[in-house]
Amino acid sequence: MANENIPESPLARANPRAEAGPGMGASRSGTTDRSDGGNRTAKLADTAQQTAQQAAEGLRQTASSLASDTRERMKGLLGEKLASGAELVGQVASSTRRTADELERNSPQFSGVLRDASTRMEEFSRTLHAKSVDELVETATSYARRQPAMLFGAAAVAGFALFRLFKAADEGSLRGGVNTERRIHDSPSVLPEG
Repeated sequence: MANENIPESPLARANPRAEAGPGMGASRSGTTDRSDGGNRTAKLADTAQQTAQQAAEGLRQTASSLASDTRERMKGLLGEKLASGAELVGQVASSTRRTADELERNSPQFSGVLRDASTRMEEFSRTLHAKSVDELVETATSYARRQPAMLFGAAAVAGFALFRLFKAADEGSLRGGVNTERRIHDSPSVLPEG
């Protein structure tokens, strides 16, 4: 009866669940409406899933773009290095040809060998200039498929050479440390003994 003097709020009239109390939403049929919260949860889950999928797709596109840019930069850098390598091979070929010309009178057989080597180096230099990085990779790949034993042999020789190079560098650094210690121990002492 005390509630009769309190006017009903406009929100209470618009929301029939307000009469049932908090957490006890009543539907028009008088039953408890719990599916409305489930629908909101499902909608939130769908929205979160769509947002996550969009973010993943954005990350995939960004990673793909970065990989493509890096690949193109590496190809450009490799192309520059190949061009400078081709120039170097061309210079060595011309030096070898000049040496062959100078040795023609005294040693014609050796001069012929040098001339043949310079011709092959010039051809190699022209090939490097004429082909792109992709074409050179394809050529190397096809050669490796045709001549796997040559590739294996070249890899073994390169590995052996690198091993010797690193071993010599390591021994040199160890000798430097030993020599330094010897110099310190063999030098006359400035301090008086005892």
